[in-house]
Amino acid sequence: MLVLLYHLLPQWMPGGMIGVDVFFVLSGFLITSLLLVEFRRTGRIAFGAFWLRRARRLLPAMLLVLFTTTTAAALLGGDVLVGLGRQLTGALTYTSNWLGITSHSAYFAQTSPQLLTHFWSLSVEEQFYVAWPLIVVGLLLLKARRRILVVAATLAAVASAAGMAALHVPGSEATRVYFGTDTHSFGLMAGAALAFAVPHALDAARAAAATAAVARVRHGLGLLSLAGLVACGVVLTERSDLTYQGGLALATLLTVGVVQGLLTRRPGALSRLLSVAPLVWVGRRSYGLYLWHWPVLVLLHYADPTLPMLTQAVIVVAVTLALTEASYRWVERPVLRLGWRGALRALGSHARTRGRKALAVAVVAVAAVLGSGSVAVAGVTDAPTTTQAQQQIESGQKVLDAQPTSTIGRATGAGRDVTVIGDSVTVASTAALERDLRGAVIDASVGRSMNDAADVARRLADQGRLGRTVVVGLATNDVFSRQRIADLLDVLGPDRRLVLVTGFAPDRVYWTADANRALHEAVADEPRITVADWQAAVAVHPEWLASDGIHPTPRGQQLYADVITRAITGP
Repeated sequence: MLVLLYHLLPQWMPGGMIGVDVFFVLSGFLITSLLLVEFRRTGRIAFGAFWLRRARRLLPAMLLVLFTTTTAAALLGGDVLVGLGRQLTGALTYTSNWLGITSHSAYFAQTSPQLLTHFWSLSVEEQFYVAWPLIVVGLLLLKARRRILVVAATLAAVASAAGMAALHVPGSEATRVYFGTDTHSFGLMAGAALAFAVPHALDAARAAAATAAVARVRHGLGLLSLAGLVACGVVLTERSDLTYQGGLALATLLTVGVVQGLLTRRPGALSRLLSVAPLVWVGRRSYGLYLWHWPVLVLLHYADPTLPMLTQAVIVVAVTLALTEASYRWVERPVLRLGWRGALRALGSHARTRGRKALAVAVVAVAAVLGSGSVAVAGVTDAPTTTQAQQQIESGQKVLDAQPTSTIGRATGAGRDVTVIGDSVTVASTAALERDLRGAVIDASVGRSMNDAADVARRLADQGRLGRTVVVGLATNDVFSRQRIADLLDVLGPDRRLVLVTGFAPDRVYWTADANRALHEAVADEPRITVADWQAAVAVHPEWLASDGIHPTPRGQQLYADVITRAITGP
Protein backbone atom coordinates (compact mmCIF):
# COMPACT_ATOMS: atom_id res chain seq x y z
CA MET A 1 0.00 0.00 0.00
CA LEU A 2 2.90 2.36 0.73
CA VAL A 3 4.45 1.65 -2.65
CA LEU A 4 1.19 2.12 -4.53
CA LEU A 5 0.59 5.47 -2.85
CA TYR A 6 4.16 6.51 -3.61
CA HIS A 7 3.77 5.73 -7.31
CA LEU A 8 0.19 6.89 -7.81
CA LEU A 9 -0.19 9.83 -5.41
CA PRO A 10 3.35 10.82 -4.44
CA GLN A 11 2.33 14.09 -2.82
CA TRP A 12 0.29 12.07 -0.30
CA MET A 13 3.07 9.59 0.53
CA PRO A 14 6.38 10.99 -0.80
CA GLY A 15 8.36 8.42 1.21
CA GLY A 16 6.25 5.41 0.28
CA MET A 17 9.36 3.88 -1.27
CA ILE A 18 10.03 2.46 2.22
CA GLY A 19 7.36 -0.13 1.45
CA VAL A 20 10.05 -2.08 -0.38
CA ASP A 21 12.22 -2.06 2.74
CA VAL A 22 9.27 -3.24 4.83
CA PHE A 23 8.87 -6.17 2.47
CA PHE A 24 12.59 -6.93 2.56
CA VAL A 25 12.43 -7.31 6.35
CA LEU A 26 9.36 -9.55 6.13
CA SER A 27 10.98 -11.68 3.45
CA GLY A 28 14.28 -12.05 5.31
CA PHE A 29 12.43 -13.02 8.47
CA LEU A 30 10.02 -15.51 6.88
CA ILE A 31 12.56 -17.25 4.66
CA THR A 32 15.11 -17.60 7.47
CA SER A 33 12.44 -18.88 9.88
CA LEU A 34 11.31 -21.51 7.37
CA LEU A 35 14.90 -22.64 6.86
CA LEU A 36 15.48 -22.91 10.62
CA VAL A 37 12.29 -24.89 11.18
CA GLU A 38 13.14 -27.34 8.38
CA PHE A 39 16.70 -27.81 9.63
CA ARG A 40 15.53 -28.46 13.19
CA ARG A 41 12.97 -31.02 12.05
CA THR A 42 15.06 -32.92 9.49
CA GLY A 43 18.69 -31.98 10.18
CA ARG A 44 19.02 -30.74 6.61
CA ILE A 45 17.57 -28.30 4.08
CA ALA A 46 16.25 -29.64 0.77
CA PHE A 47 17.50 -26.90 -1.54
CA GLY A 48 15.69 -28.26 -4.58
CA ALA A 49 12.34 -28.32 -2.81
CA PHE A 50 12.98 -24.85 -1.35
CA TRP A 51 13.75 -23.28 -4.73
CA LEU A 52 10.87 -25.15 -6.38
CA ARG A 53 8.46 -23.66 -3.84
CA ARG A 54 9.85 -20.20 -4.57
CA ALA A 55 9.43 -20.81 -8.31
CA ARG A 56 5.81 -21.94 -7.87
CA ARG A 57 5.11 -18.83 -5.82
CA LEU A 58 6.86 -16.27 -8.00
CA LEU A 59 6.99 -17.37 -11.62
CA PRO A 60 3.33 -17.86 -12.64
CA ALA A 61 2.26 -14.29 -11.89
CA MET A 62 5.55 -12.85 -13.12
CA LEU A 63 5.42 -14.60 -16.49
CA LEU A 64 1.78 -13.59 -16.96
CA VAL A 65 2.61 -9.94 -16.21
CA LEU A 66 5.62 -9.93 -18.54
CA PHE A 67 3.67 -11.49 -21.41
CA THR A 68 0.58 -9.33 -21.02
CA THR A 69 2.24 -5.96 -20.46
CA THR A 70 4.89 -6.48 -23.15
CA THR A 71 2.14 -7.26 -25.66
CA ALA A 72 0.18 -4.16 -24.58
CA ALA A 73 3.33 -2.04 -24.90
CA ALA A 74 3.97 -3.39 -28.41
CA LEU A 75 0.43 -2.51 -29.42
CA LEU A 76 0.81 0.99 -27.94
CA GLY A 77 4.24 1.52 -29.49
CA GLY A 78 6.49 4.55 -29.11
CA ASP A 79 8.59 5.48 -26.10
CA VAL A 80 7.23 2.74 -23.83
CA LEU A 81 9.28 0.23 -25.89
CA VAL A 82 12.64 1.95 -25.34
CA GLY A 83 15.00 -0.40 -23.51
CA LEU A 84 12.35 -3.12 -23.24
CA GLY A 85 14.68 -5.88 -24.42
CA ARG A 86 17.12 -5.13 -21.61
CA GLN A 87 14.27 -4.88 -19.12
CA LEU A 88 12.88 -8.27 -20.14
CA THR A 89 16.31 -9.84 -19.85
CA GLY A 90 16.71 -8.44 -16.36
CA ALA A 91 13.23 -9.55 -15.28
CA LEU A 92 13.61 -13.11 -16.58
CA THR A 93 17.10 -13.54 -15.07
CA TYR A 94 16.42 -11.56 -11.89
CA THR A 95 19.26 -9.16 -12.65
CA SER A 96 17.17 -6.03 -13.27
CA ASN A 97 18.89 -4.09 -10.51
CA TRP A 98 22.42 -4.61 -11.85
CA LEU A 99 21.41 -4.13 -15.48
CA GLY A 100 19.76 -0.88 -14.43
CA ILE A 101 22.97 0.25 -12.73
CA THR A 102 25.30 -0.74 -15.58
CA SER A 103 23.05 0.90 -18.18
CA HIS A 104 23.12 4.13 -16.11
CA SER A 105 19.34 4.09 -15.71
CA ALA A 106 18.40 6.96 -13.40
CA TYR A 107 15.51 5.46 -11.41
CA PHE A 108 14.66 8.66 -9.54
CA ALA A 109 15.18 10.98 -12.53
CA GLN A 110 13.11 9.15 -15.11
CA THR A 111 10.92 11.54 -17.05
CA SER A 112 10.03 8.66 -19.38
CA PRO A 113 9.28 5.76 -17.00
CA GLN A 114 10.27 2.24 -18.01
CA LEU A 115 7.70 -0.55 -18.13
CA LEU A 116 9.53 -3.09 -15.95
CA THR A 117 11.76 -0.95 -13.77
CA HIS A 118 10.00 -2.19 -10.60
CA PHE A 119 11.59 -5.62 -11.11
CA TRP A 120 14.76 -4.26 -9.48
CA SER A 121 13.44 -5.16 -6.01
CA LEU A 122 12.36 -8.64 -7.12
CA SER A 123 15.89 -9.17 -8.42
CA VAL A 124 17.38 -8.30 -5.02
CA GLU A 125 14.90 -10.72 -3.43
CA GLU A 126 15.67 -13.59 -5.79
CA GLN A 127 19.42 -13.14 -5.42
CA PHE A 128 18.83 -13.47 -1.67
CA TYR A 129 16.71 -16.61 -2.17
CA VAL A 130 19.52 -18.23 -4.13
CA ALA A 131 22.46 -17.38 -1.86
CA TRP A 132 21.02 -17.19 1.64
CA PRO A 133 19.93 -20.86 2.14
CA LEU A 134 23.47 -21.96 1.31
CA ILE A 135 24.91 -19.54 3.87
CA VAL A 136 22.39 -20.55 6.54
CA VAL A 137 23.17 -24.25 6.09
CA GLY A 138 26.86 -23.54 6.36
CA LEU A 139 26.37 -21.65 9.62
CA LEU A 140 24.10 -24.35 11.05
CA LEU A 141 26.45 -27.17 10.10
CA LEU A 142 29.23 -25.31 11.90
CA LYS A 143 26.91 -25.40 14.93
CA ALA A 144 27.19 -21.66 15.43
CA ARG A 145 25.40 -20.51 18.57
CA ARG A 146 22.25 -18.47 18.25
CA ARG A 147 24.02 -15.39 19.59
CA ILE A 148 26.66 -15.72 16.88
CA LEU A 149 23.98 -16.08 14.21
CA VAL A 150 22.18 -12.95 15.41
CA VAL A 151 25.42 -10.96 15.54
CA ALA A 152 26.53 -12.14 12.09
CA ALA A 153 23.23 -11.21 10.44
CA THR A 154 23.13 -7.88 12.28
CA LEU A 155 26.66 -7.01 11.21
CA ALA A 156 25.78 -7.86 7.61
CA ALA A 157 22.78 -5.51 7.84
CA VAL A 158 24.89 -2.73 9.36
CA ALA A 159 27.56 -3.15 6.69
CA SER A 160 24.99 -2.90 3.91
CA ALA A 161 23.35 0.21 5.39
CA ALA A 162 26.76 1.77 5.97
CA GLY A 163 27.68 1.00 2.37
CA MET A 164 24.58 2.83 1.14
CA ALA A 165 25.37 5.85 3.31
CA ALA A 166 29.05 5.92 2.32
CA LEU A 167 28.56 5.46 -1.42
CA HIS A 168 25.73 7.95 -1.75
CA VAL A 169 27.00 11.29 -3.00
CA PRO A 170 24.89 14.08 -1.42
CA GLY A 171 22.79 15.88 -3.99
CA SER A 172 23.28 13.18 -6.62
CA GLU A 173 20.86 10.67 -8.15
CA ALA A 174 20.73 7.58 -5.92
CA THR A 175 20.11 4.66 -8.30
CA ARG A 176 23.44 2.93 -7.60
CA VAL A 177 22.98 2.68 -3.85
CA TYR A 178 19.24 2.05 -4.08
CA PHE A 179 19.45 -0.75 -6.66
CA GLY A 180 22.65 -2.43 -5.43
CA THR A 181 22.25 -5.79 -3.71
CA ASP A 182 25.30 -4.93 -1.63
CA THR A 183 23.94 -1.57 -0.47
CA HIS A 184 20.25 -2.45 -0.14
CA SER A 185 20.15 -5.86 1.52
CA PHE A 186 20.08 -4.54 5.09
CA GLY A 187 16.32 -5.14 5.33
CA LEU A 188 16.71 -8.77 4.34
CA MET A 189 19.53 -9.27 6.84
CA ALA A 190 17.68 -7.45 9.62
CA GLY A 191 14.74 -9.80 9.09
CA ALA A 192 17.12 -12.76 9.19
CA ALA A 193 18.65 -11.48 12.45
CA LEU A 194 15.17 -11.32 13.99
CA ALA A 195 14.47 -14.91 12.88
CA PHE A 196 17.71 -16.05 14.54
CA ALA A 197 16.84 -14.09 17.70
CA VAL A 198 13.33 -15.59 17.93
CA PRO A 199 14.02 -19.23 17.03
CA HIS A 200 11.27 -21.28 15.44
CA ALA A 201 8.88 -18.32 15.52
CA LEU A 202 6.73 -19.99 12.87
CA ASP A 203 6.68 -23.36 14.63
CA ALA A 204 3.61 -23.13 16.88
CA ALA A 205 4.44 -26.40 18.64
CA ARG A 206 7.73 -25.04 19.95
CA ALA A 207 6.86 -21.36 20.38
CA ALA A 208 7.59 -20.12 23.88
CA ALA A 209 4.63 -18.50 25.61
CA ALA A 210 5.39 -14.91 26.60
CA THR A 211 4.03 -13.53 29.82
CA ALA A 212 1.16 -11.08 29.59
CA ALA A 213 3.38 -8.18 30.71
CA VAL A 214 6.06 -8.89 28.13
CA ALA A 215 3.41 -9.32 25.45
CA ARG A 216 1.91 -5.92 26.27
CA VAL A 217 5.31 -4.24 26.03
CA ARG A 218 6.03 -5.88 22.69
CA HIS A 219 2.59 -5.00 21.34
CA GLY A 220 3.13 -1.40 22.40
CA LEU A 221 6.54 -1.30 20.73
CA GLY A 222 4.98 -2.76 17.59
CA LEU A 223 2.26 -0.10 17.49
CA LEU A 224 4.80 2.70 18.00
CA SER A 225 6.95 1.21 15.25
CA LEU A 226 3.96 1.07 12.90
CA ALA A 227 3.22 4.74 13.58
CA GLY A 228 6.89 5.50 12.95
CA LEU A 229 6.73 3.72 9.60
CA VAL A 230 3.78 5.85 8.51
CA ALA A 231 5.72 8.96 9.58
CA CYS A 232 8.73 7.81 7.54
CA GLY A 233 6.42 7.37 4.55
CA VAL A 234 5.45 11.02 4.86
CA VAL A 235 8.82 12.55 5.76
CA LEU A 236 11.44 10.60 3.82
CA THR A 237 11.66 11.43 0.12
CA GLU A 238 13.62 10.12 -2.83
CA ARG A 239 15.38 13.50 -3.14
CA SER A 240 16.58 13.73 0.45
CA ASP A 241 20.14 12.64 1.26
CA LEU A 242 18.86 11.63 4.71
CA THR A 243 16.82 8.86 3.07
CA TYR A 244 19.98 7.04 1.96
CA GLN A 245 22.12 8.04 4.91
CA GLY A 246 20.08 6.42 7.66
CA GLY A 247 16.44 6.98 6.68
CA LEU A 248 15.86 3.62 5.00
CA ALA A 249 17.83 1.92 7.78
CA LEU A 250 15.48 3.53 10.31
CA ALA A 251 12.46 2.25 8.37
CA THR A 252 14.04 -1.21 8.52
CA LEU A 253 14.44 -1.02 12.31
CA LEU A 254 10.84 0.12 12.68
CA THR A 255 9.68 -2.83 10.58
CA VAL A 256 11.60 -5.17 12.87
CA GLY A 257 9.73 -3.49 15.72
CA VAL A 258 6.38 -4.22 14.06
CA VAL A 259 7.21 -7.87 13.29
CA GLN A 260 8.46 -8.67 16.79
CA GLY A 261 5.15 -7.40 18.15
CA LEU A 262 3.33 -10.09 16.17
CA LEU A 263 5.39 -13.00 17.54
CA THR A 264 4.11 -13.17 21.12
CA ARG A 265 1.35 -15.72 20.41
CA ARG A 266 -0.92 -13.52 22.47
CA PRO A 267 -3.48 -11.37 20.62
CA GLY A 268 -3.09 -7.63 20.98
CA ALA A 269 -4.15 -4.36 19.41
CA LEU A 270 -1.43 -4.64 16.76
CA SER A 271 -2.38 -8.11 15.61
CA ARG A 272 -6.08 -7.21 15.61
CA LEU A 273 -5.37 -4.09 13.54
CA LEU A 274 -3.38 -6.00 10.96
CA SER A 275 -5.96 -8.80 10.82
CA VAL A 276 -8.88 -6.76 9.51
CA ALA A 277 -10.32 -8.34 6.38
CA PRO A 278 -9.30 -5.68 3.80
CA LEU A 279 -5.67 -5.77 4.94
CA VAL A 280 -5.63 -9.58 4.86
CA TRP A 281 -7.03 -9.48 1.30
CA VAL A 282 -4.34 -7.01 0.23
CA GLY A 283 -1.63 -8.94 2.04
CA ARG A 284 -2.42 -12.21 0.31
CA ARG A 285 -2.33 -10.49 -3.07
CA SER A 286 0.48 -8.02 -2.38
CA TYR A 287 2.87 -9.72 -4.81
CA GLY A 288 0.39 -9.44 -7.68
CA LEU A 289 -0.54 -5.87 -6.74
CA TYR A 290 3.13 -4.92 -6.87
CA LEU A 291 3.69 -6.71 -10.19
CA TRP A 292 0.68 -5.24 -11.99
CA HIS A 293 0.33 -1.68 -10.77
CA TRP A 294 3.52 -0.22 -12.22
CA PRO A 295 3.23 -1.41 -15.84
CA VAL A 296 -0.47 -0.44 -15.82
CA LEU A 297 0.55 3.04 -14.64
CA VAL A 298 3.29 3.33 -17.27
CA LEU A 299 1.04 2.18 -20.10
CA LEU A 300 -1.65 4.65 -19.06
CA HIS A 301 0.92 7.43 -18.84
CA TYR A 302 2.10 6.86 -22.41
CA ALA A 303 -1.47 6.43 -23.66
CA ASP A 304 -2.52 9.80 -22.20
CA PRO A 305 0.11 11.80 -20.25
CA THR A 306 -2.36 14.67 -19.73
CA LEU A 307 -4.67 12.73 -17.41
CA PRO A 308 -5.04 14.37 -13.97
CA MET A 309 -3.12 12.43 -11.35
CA LEU A 310 -6.18 11.49 -9.27
CA THR A 311 -8.03 10.23 -12.35
CA GLN A 312 -4.97 8.26 -13.35
CA ALA A 313 -4.71 6.76 -9.86
CA VAL A 314 -8.36 5.65 -9.83
CA ILE A 315 -8.02 3.95 -13.22
CA VAL A 316 -4.76 2.23 -12.26
CA VAL A 317 -6.16 0.95 -8.96
CA ALA A 318 -9.32 -0.41 -10.61
CA VAL A 319 -7.42 -2.19 -13.40
CA THR A 320 -4.74 -3.45 -11.01
CA LEU A 321 -7.27 -4.93 -8.58
CA ALA A 322 -9.08 -6.74 -11.39
CA LEU A 323 -5.91 -8.15 -12.95
CA THR A 324 -4.47 -9.11 -9.57
CA GLU A 325 -7.59 -11.01 -8.50
CA ALA A 326 -7.79 -12.83 -11.84
CA SER A 327 -4.12 -13.80 -11.64
CA TYR A 328 -4.40 -14.88 -7.99
CA ARG A 329 -7.51 -16.99 -8.50
CA TRP A 330 -6.83 -18.63 -11.86
CA VAL A 331 -3.03 -18.72 -12.15
CA GLU A 332 -1.17 -18.33 -8.87
CA ARG A 333 -3.29 -20.45 -6.51
CA PRO A 334 -3.71 -23.44 -8.86
CA VAL A 335 0.05 -23.68 -9.46
CA LEU A 336 0.87 -23.14 -5.79
CA ARG A 337 -1.67 -25.75 -4.67
CA LEU A 338 -1.25 -28.37 -7.40
CA GLY A 339 2.14 -27.65 -8.95
CA TRP A 340 2.79 -26.91 -12.61
CA ARG A 341 1.78 -30.30 -13.98
CA GLY A 342 -1.11 -30.64 -11.56
CA ALA A 343 -2.53 -27.28 -12.60
CA LEU A 344 -2.27 -28.24 -16.28
CA ARG A 345 -3.95 -31.60 -15.61
CA ALA A 346 -6.76 -29.88 -13.72
CA LEU A 347 -7.20 -27.47 -16.62
CA GLY A 348 -7.35 -30.38 -19.09
CA SER A 349 -9.85 -32.25 -16.93
CA HIS A 350 -12.02 -29.13 -16.70
CA ALA A 351 -11.89 -28.70 -20.48
CA ARG A 352 -12.90 -32.33 -21.11
CA THR A 353 -15.97 -32.01 -18.90
CA ARG A 354 -17.10 -28.92 -20.81
CA GLY A 355 -16.88 -30.57 -24.25
CA ARG A 356 -16.97 -28.59 -27.48
CA LYS A 357 -17.47 -25.22 -25.85
CA ALA A 358 -14.30 -25.67 -23.83
CA LEU A 359 -12.43 -26.83 -26.93
CA ALA A 360 -13.51 -23.71 -28.83
CA VAL A 361 -12.41 -21.50 -25.95
CA ALA A 362 -9.06 -23.30 -25.81
CA VAL A 363 -8.49 -22.85 -29.56
CA VAL A 364 -9.29 -19.13 -29.30
CA ALA A 365 -7.02 -18.79 -26.27
CA VAL A 366 -4.09 -20.52 -27.99
CA ALA A 367 -4.56 -18.36 -31.08
CA ALA A 368 -4.66 -15.24 -28.91
CA VAL A 369 -1.49 -16.26 -27.08
CA LEU A 370 0.38 -16.98 -30.30
CA GLY A 371 -0.80 -13.74 -31.88
CA SER A 372 0.05 -11.72 -28.79
CA GLY A 373 3.44 -13.39 -28.59
CA SER A 374 4.28 -12.41 -32.14
CA VAL A 375 3.19 -8.83 -31.43
CA ALA A 376 5.34 -8.71 -28.30
CA VAL A 377 8.40 -10.09 -30.11
CA ALA A 378 7.96 -7.59 -32.93
CA GLY A 379 7.60 -4.75 -30.44
CA VAL A 380 10.80 -5.68 -28.63
CA THR A 381 12.88 -6.24 -31.77
CA ASP A 382 11.67 -3.04 -33.46
CA ALA A 383 11.81 -0.87 -30.35
CA PRO A 384 13.29 2.64 -30.67
CA THR A 385 16.63 3.16 -28.96
CA THR A 386 15.84 6.53 -27.41
CA THR A 387 12.70 8.27 -26.22
CA GLN A 388 11.20 11.29 -27.89
CA ALA A 389 12.35 13.45 -24.98
CA GLN A 390 15.91 12.10 -25.22
CA GLN A 391 15.97 12.87 -28.93
CA GLN A 392 14.97 16.49 -28.28
CA ILE A 393 17.56 16.86 -25.52
CA GLU A 394 20.33 15.32 -27.63
CA SER A 395 19.47 17.56 -30.56
CA GLY A 396 19.59 20.65 -28.34
CA GLN A 397 22.82 19.49 -26.69
CA LYS A 398 24.57 19.44 -30.07
CA VAL A 399 23.57 23.07 -30.65
CA LEU A 400 24.63 23.96 -27.10
CA ASP A 401 28.02 22.28 -27.51
CA ALA A 402 28.64 24.27 -30.69
CA GLN A 403 27.95 27.59 -28.96
CA PRO A 404 31.10 29.77 -28.64
CA THR A 405 32.18 30.48 -25.06
CA SER A 406 32.15 34.23 -25.55
CA THR A 407 32.01 36.77 -22.75
CA ILE A 408 29.13 39.16 -22.30
CA GLY A 409 29.26 42.29 -24.45
CA ARG A 410 31.17 40.92 -27.44
CA ALA A 411 28.17 39.51 -29.28
CA THR A 412 25.53 41.48 -31.11
CA GLY A 413 21.80 40.78 -31.36
CA ALA A 414 18.74 40.60 -29.13
CA GLY A 415 20.61 38.48 -26.60
CA ARG A 416 23.69 40.70 -26.40
CA ASP A 417 23.53 41.21 -22.64
CA VAL A 418 21.46 38.14 -21.70
CA THR A 419 22.49 34.97 -19.87
CA VAL A 420 20.19 31.94 -19.76
CA ILE A 421 20.70 29.36 -17.00
CA GLY A 422 18.58 26.27 -17.51
CA ASP A 423 17.87 22.57 -17.19
CA SER A 424 17.07 19.88 -19.77
CA VAL A 425 14.04 21.83 -21.03
CA THR A 426 16.42 24.68 -21.86
CA VAL A 427 18.88 22.24 -23.43
CA ALA A 428 16.17 20.92 -25.74
CA SER A 429 15.17 24.50 -26.66
CA THR A 430 18.66 25.84 -27.33
CA ALA A 431 18.21 26.22 -31.10
CA ALA A 432 15.01 28.24 -30.67
CA LEU A 433 16.60 30.41 -27.98
CA GLU A 434 19.57 31.14 -30.21
CA ARG A 435 17.23 32.24 -32.99
CA ASP A 436 15.22 34.57 -30.73
CA LEU A 437 18.07 35.76 -28.49
CA ARG A 438 21.04 35.88 -30.85
CA GLY A 439 24.25 36.41 -28.90
CA ALA A 440 22.93 35.27 -25.52
CA VAL A 441 25.06 33.09 -23.28
CA ILE A 442 23.21 29.82 -22.68
CA ASP A 443 24.39 27.56 -19.85
CA ALA A 444 22.09 24.56 -19.44
CA SER A 445 22.47 21.06 -18.06
CA VAL A 446 20.27 17.99 -17.65
CA GLY A 447 19.08 17.50 -14.07
CA ARG A 448 20.01 20.98 -12.87
CA SER A 449 17.69 22.53 -10.27
CA MET A 450 17.11 25.87 -8.58
CA ASN A 451 19.34 24.68 -5.77
CA ASP A 452 22.26 25.01 -8.21
CA ALA A 453 21.35 28.46 -9.52
CA ALA A 454 23.50 30.64 -7.25
CA ASP A 455 26.63 28.53 -7.79
CA VAL A 456 26.18 28.53 -11.58
CA ALA A 457 25.61 32.30 -11.63
CA ARG A 458 28.72 32.85 -9.51
CA ARG A 459 30.81 30.75 -11.90
CA LEU A 460 29.51 32.61 -14.93
CA ALA A 461 30.19 35.95 -13.26
CA ASP A 462 33.78 34.91 -12.61
CA GLN A 463 34.09 34.01 -16.31
CA GLY A 464 32.66 37.34 -17.44
CA ARG A 465 29.62 35.59 -18.94
CA LEU A 466 26.86 36.88 -16.67
CA GLY A 467 24.73 39.49 -18.45
CA ARG A 468 22.67 42.30 -17.02
CA THR A 469 19.56 40.22 -17.69
CA VAL A 470 19.74 36.71 -16.23
CA VAL A 471 17.09 34.15 -17.22
CA VAL A 472 16.76 31.14 -14.90
CA GLY A 473 14.64 28.14 -15.97
CA LEU A 474 15.13 25.63 -13.15
CA ALA A 475 11.67 25.00 -11.70
CA THR A 476 11.22 21.40 -12.87
CA ASN A 477 13.74 19.17 -11.11
CA ASP A 478 13.44 19.72 -7.39
CA VAL A 479 11.70 21.35 -4.47
CA PHE A 480 13.23 24.65 -3.42
CA SER A 481 12.53 27.49 -1.03
CA ARG A 482 12.37 31.22 -1.67
CA GLN A 483 15.72 31.39 0.11
CA ARG A 484 17.27 29.93 -3.04
CA ILE A 485 15.94 32.90 -5.00
CA ALA A 486 17.34 35.27 -2.36
CA ASP A 487 20.74 33.54 -2.62
CA LEU A 488 20.66 34.01 -6.39
CA LEU A 489 19.78 37.71 -6.08
CA ASP A 490 22.74 38.19 -3.73
CA VAL A 491 25.04 36.80 -6.42
CA LEU A 492 23.46 38.94 -9.16
CA GLY A 493 23.78 42.16 -7.19
CA PRO A 494 21.54 45.23 -7.42
CA ASP A 495 22.24 46.08 -11.06
CA ARG A 496 21.05 42.92 -12.76
CA ARG A 497 17.54 41.92 -13.72
CA LEU A 498 16.26 38.37 -13.07
CA VAL A 499 13.75 36.51 -15.24
CA LEU A 500 12.39 33.33 -13.60
CA VAL A 501 10.81 30.73 -15.88
CA THR A 502 8.00 28.64 -14.43
CA GLY A 503 8.11 24.87 -14.85
CA PHE A 504 5.63 22.51 -16.44
CA ALA A 505 5.31 18.81 -15.64
CA PRO A 506 2.60 16.17 -15.16
CA ASP A 507 0.82 16.15 -11.81
CA ARG A 508 2.98 13.27 -10.55
CA VAL A 509 5.96 15.69 -10.50
CA TYR A 510 4.19 17.33 -7.60
CA TRP A 511 6.97 19.70 -6.52
CA THR A 512 6.75 21.75 -9.73
CA ALA A 513 3.53 23.42 -8.53
CA ASP A 514 5.25 24.45 -5.28
CA ALA A 515 8.23 25.78 -7.24
CA ASN A 516 5.98 27.86 -9.48
CA ARG A 517 4.18 29.25 -6.45
CA ALA A 518 7.51 30.33 -4.95
CA LEU A 519 8.47 32.07 -8.20
CA HIS A 520 5.24 34.07 -8.36
CA GLU A 521 5.51 35.05 -4.69
CA ALA A 522 9.06 36.27 -5.22
CA VAL A 523 7.89 38.78 -7.84
CA ALA A 524 5.68 40.55 -5.31
CA ASP A 525 8.67 41.24 -3.06
CA GLU A 526 11.32 42.16 -5.61
CA PRO A 527 10.85 44.58 -8.54
CA ARG A 528 13.98 43.22 -10.26
CA ILE A 529 12.23 39.88 -10.93
CA THR A 530 10.02 39.11 -13.93
CA VAL A 531 8.25 35.79 -14.44
CA ALA A 532 8.26 34.06 -17.83
CA ASP A 533 5.19 31.85 -17.48
CA TRP A 534 6.10 28.74 -19.51
CA GLN A 535 3.64 26.71 -17.45
CA ALA A 536 0.64 28.79 -18.48
CA ALA A 537 1.70 28.99 -22.13
CA VAL A 538 2.32 25.29 -22.73
CA ALA A 539 -0.67 24.13 -20.68
CA VAL A 540 -2.79 25.26 -23.64
CA HIS A 541 -0.71 23.13 -26.02
CA PRO A 542 0.19 19.84 -24.28
CA GLU A 543 0.48 18.24 -27.71
CA TRP A 544 3.67 20.27 -28.19
CA LEU A 545 5.40 18.20 -25.51
CA ALA A 546 7.19 14.86 -25.78
CA SER A 547 5.60 11.74 -24.33
CA ASP A 548 7.04 12.49 -20.89
CA GLY A 549 4.86 15.61 -20.66
CA ILE A 550 7.86 17.77 -19.76
CA HIS A 551 10.24 18.31 -22.66
CA PRO A 552 9.07 20.34 -25.68
CA THR A 553 9.00 19.16 -29.28
CA PRO A 554 10.14 21.71 -31.95
CA ARG A 555 6.87 23.68 -31.79
CA GLY A 556 7.03 23.67 -28.01
CA GLN A 557 10.68 24.74 -28.10
CA GLN A 558 9.77 27.79 -30.13
CA LEU A 559 6.99 28.59 -27.66
CA TYR A 560 9.51 28.29 -24.81
CA ALA A 561 11.83 30.76 -26.53
CA ASP A 562 8.92 33.11 -27.29
CA VAL A 563 7.80 33.15 -23.64
CA ILE A 564 11.30 34.03 -22.45
CA THR A 565 11.83 36.66 -25.15
CA ARG A 566 8.55 38.39 -24.30
CA ALA A 567 9.48 38.44 -20.61
CA ILE A 568 12.80 40.12 -21.47
CA THR A 569 11.57 42.64 -24.03
CA GLY A 570 8.06 43.20 -22.72
CA PRO A 571 4.74 42.65 -24.55
